[in-house]
Amino acid sequence: GPAGYALHWQIARNMDDDRDAAVDALLVLAARGQLDGRLLAGQLQALIRDGRSSPRRVVDGLRAAARTGAYATVWSVLEAALPALLRGTPVRDAGAFLAVAVECASRCAAKGVIPEVEAVAARTGSSQTVKHARLLRDVLR
Repeated sequence: GPAGYALHWQIARNMDDDRDAAVDALLVLAARGQLDGRLLAGQLQALIRDGRSSPRRVVDGLRAAARTGAYATVWSVLEAALPALLRGTPVRDAGAFLAVAVECASRCAAKGVIPEVEAVAARTGSSQTVKHARLLRDVLR
């Protein structure tokens, strides 16, 4: 049957535990046109915010998927996940998520505005999170 909530949940959960299998599953679903980037993004950010997934391991998984050439696929997940990851106090390793987003957005010529990215980019300072938010804001213009 179609890839639904449970399959996307397993991919999200396995980004932390069995990253290679999760990346493979993400890429297979994308190749079949069955990946729901928004659904996966919601599950990833919920697991990260709840402390059940390591932000670094999730970033590493998304980076690995992008390096296969699936920039637009990874962008579809990050575009949907970034608002929740940056809202309020950004999650740990937010700068790493933004760095992958910059690469993916630039490679797939993404355009648009993400208000939470704009808000972080407008902050003073020179943290990696702020620097990468500014880069992403500029790429998306």
